Amino acid sequence: MPADGWQLVQPLVQRFGELPQVVAVALGGSRGADTDDEESDFDLYVYTLGEIPVEFRQSLLGAGAEVDNRFWEPGDEWSEPSTRTRLDIMYRSLEWIEDQLDRVLVRQEAAIGYSTCFWYNIIHSQALFDPQSLVSPTAEPCSGFLSRGAEALHCEEKLADSTE
Repeated sequence: MPADGWQLVQPLVQRFGELPQVVAVALGGSRGADTDDEESDFDLYVYTLGEIPVEFRQSLLGAGAEVDNRFWEPGDEWSEPSTRTRLDIMYRSLEWIEDQLDRVLVRQEAAIGYSTCFWYNIIHSQALFDPQSLVSPTAEPCSGFLSRGAEALHCEEKLADSTE
């Protein structure tokens, strides 16, 4: 992560981590998957037990931010002109993301364009704040809502090994 970008992201993660309804913050997208370039934005995923007030989010990002965009999922967008750093922050409730993972991994229900994207996003994210290990896998067995995804990956690896 470039120093300029990290200097902007780190205080945001710290502020989100101070809120009681925030249980995890992860870096996703190309930066989380280590496939970024100098033009890549920062995609932060904030996992919550309840909504974060729009007023708090606006005060955190300032007047130039687009706050409470709900076109895809609740989120905020902001750019820092001096460093050309772009930031997308998406807010996900634990209940919602757990249901998305259950839909794909347990119930095996497809959704046009979204069958595995949320699972892929979590697997390729880097935890920035995660005191309960909800986002990042820990020692086997994994904990948190990633456990279903990790178990499915582990099964896929075993299956691939057995066919070689």
